[in-house]
Amino acid sequence: MRRMPILCALTTVFVAALSLPAVALDIRFGYGDHDVSPYFLGNGPDLPANPGLSVELVRDCTNSVGANPIFTRLPVRRLHEEVRAGQLDAMLGLTYTPERAEYLAYPMRGDKPDASRRGATISYMLYRLRGAKVAWDGKSITGMDGPLGVNSGFVMADLLRKRGVDVEEVQYDKQLFAMLQRGRVGAVATLENIGDYYIERSDMAARVEKLQPPLATGDYYIAASKPFYDKHADLVGRFWDCLARERDRLYTALAPKYLE
Repeated sequence: MRRMPILCALTTVFVAALSLPAVALDIRFGYGDHDVSPYFLGNGPDLPANPGLSVELVRDCTNSVGANPIFTRLPVRRLHEEVRAGQLDAMLGLTYTPERAEYLAYPMRGDKPDASRRGATISYMLYRLRGAKVAWDGKSITGMDGPLGVNSGFVMADLLRKRGVDVEEVQYDKQLFAMLQRGRVGAVATLENIGDYYIERSDMAARVEKLQPPLATGDYYIAASKPFYDKHADLVGRFWDCLARERDRLYTALAPKYLE
């Protein structure tokens, strides 16, 4: 008879535990600490009130799968180190390379990344001083007087080296364009949104010009660390599906906020 109160108490505790709301999973996202308007806004470690199209897309899709996004901004090379060390669960704004796929899980279709579940499509462009002899015909860069400046950690640096181009890497694009104006680099290769941002918001428009065609145009993905993906494959898959479903709609809806 004495066991009944104890049994009732245990049953009450068990039922109460079942009724508690599930704790949302935290997903630690990392992305670069430089402005890539309109996808990532602001420079430095802080997350601005209007963080950018890609950050808002990731935030909405993370919430839609019942998880909680936590964002960290660091230099690109440091982000890769943090993912490898298990300090971050995923990264924003990544092109696909076989080397990165060794420690990052991308949305795949067969043996290729699934472009329908990308985060964005962005172009790399070449910028030179007006009147400089630097030229780009879509196949080769000629007329360089000095190295080509590239943001440290961008995949473009390795691609250019493979083409035999002398590359100098620095951490921030602001440094790149300062070096270009001082003649320390012969030209600058960077993401089109970044290059246009610095030219349009400075006195460089009269001195610096953008060359066509793009050096490269690439799809950019939100990739998960391999350990995180192995543990939460279904959730990550649903997150990527949300990107495919919501990306164009959300970017169109938010365009006035970021582009006007």
